[in-house]
Amino acid sequence: MASSVKEITIPVRLDAAAFRRFALFNVFRRQRGWVRPLVFCCIFTAFSVVCLLSGLPQSQLLGGVLLAVGLGLPLVYIGSYLSQILAQIKKARLKPARLVYTVKLRRLGVHVEQAEGKDRAELPWEKLYAACRVRGAIYLYATPGSAFLLPDGQGDAAPEETWQLLTQYMPEGKCHLYRSF
Repeated sequence: MASSVKEITIPVRLDAAAFRRFALFNVFRRQRGWVRPLVFCCIFTAFSVVCLLSGLPQSQLLGGVLLAVGLGLPLVYIGSYLSQILAQIKKARLKPARLVYTVKLRRLGVHVEQAEGKDRAELPWEKLYAACRVRGAIYLYATPGSAFLLPDGQGDAAPEETWQLLTQYMPEGKCHLYRSF
């Protein structure tokens, strides 16, 4: 079904909550960043159990240390990541919400203009990495490491029309629908 919309303009106003949702989605859902800490925790916990059950002298101490490291380091990793998110929010001055950039979805590609008007970019559809539809937003990835956040309700078209336009113009297999997060 072809979209009747020819161009969609989205003046993106970001706030701390939208940025936090994106950062958590990007690392823990899209990149599956929870896997390594979980594997680390499981390995150290298994070695800890072996030490604790062996009954050898000093094995309880070693088992306790392994268990503390196996549980502690993943928690430190997650805590460190969350504090980095807070620092990025503060640096970007996202409290309160502010206009960050304007995205125009056109037949020939995506036009992005920074809020200050300094930088502009034209991205052809073929060069875009991916588009991810989540509850409340669309994340349009220019590269695997950078995305434009398009919160619902900020454009001149409904979110469903925006997603339909993206699926129409982007190459096959680059549009991903995530049920929830």
